[in-house]
Amino acid sequence: PPKHTISDSLIFKKYRIEIDEKGYIKPSKVHESPDKVILFLGGSTTECLYMDEKNRFPFLVGRLLENQDLKVNTYNGGVAGNSSINSLMNLISKGISLNPDYVVFMHNVNDLKTLMYRDSYWEQGHSRSLIENLSPKKSIKDLIRFYAPHLFDRVRTFVVKVRHNKQSRDEFSDKRNKTIKLDKDLILINFEKNLNAFVSISKSYGITPILMTQANRLNDKEENKLILDKLNKRLFLDFGIEIDEYISLYNSMNKKIIEVAKKNNIDFIDLDSKIPKNSTYLYDFVHLNDNGSIKAAEIISDKLREMM
Repeated sequence: PPKHTISDSLIFKKYRIEIDEKGYIKPSKVHESPDKVILFLGGSTTECLYMDEKNRFPFLVGRLLENQDLKVNTYNGGVAGNSSINSLMNLISKGISLNPDYVVFMHNVNDLKTLMYRDSYWEQGHSRSLIENLSPKKSIKDLIRFYAPHLFDRVRTFVVKVRHNKQSRDEFSDKRNKTIKLDKDLILINFEKNLNAFVSISKSYGITPILMTQANRLNDKEENKLILDKLNKRLFLDFGIEIDEYISLYNSMNKKIIEVAKKNNIDFIDLDSKIPKNSTYLYDFVHLNDNGSIKAAEIISDKLREMM
């Protein structure tokens, strides 16, 4: 894990992650002829990178649902840094071809950051732009990454280690040290558009959409004080944002997820209210640890079992 991770309980060690040919996190295709297929789309909170691979909830849900008569394949389409617009594109470009019965969609914090620091999802010229302007340097880097991925990863890891100020070189480095003025209404409107698009696209392909809120530790309990103090410092020093305003927006986005689900008459899973907000289940303010992922898998599988 990156050394600058805001955490009070993450175990810093090597974690195994293996990707299948379509970019989903293994284990994925457990059965050749499954009875049910479930696709999970989201960011790092779905990816569940820093835990035992068989404790990642997208995989574990399948195992909890299975019995003698039911074979279930689940696909973990979580990608660190992805917002809802990225997951919409992944659903269209490769998710639909899996013929999933259900698609579980969980987004919040990455959309919040994107819409706080950028004018929209479509702003160009940064490391996570949806449209890239190719350059000779970029093309050469992509060729090396494609034909020699292990060499590319080793070189990239070495470069990161020798940089003294790697934290300032993230996707929002161009916005750092600039005061941000938040437009809460616009942020929620843009987020809602993507949630509605997910529901519409899923339904049009005969897939059952499920919206899911994001678990978090964004409250004023004493046990979360260290985490929130660090987050507050980063938000205020880098962008001039007060943490109370940030938490209010985050909570509004979780509420928007439930609101959109109810308006569209679809099922939702409220991890926000069902996973305790402490270090037993989350290693930072939004990321599940092994305990949290196992609990999430139980909550999700219980809901899916009702729907099947």
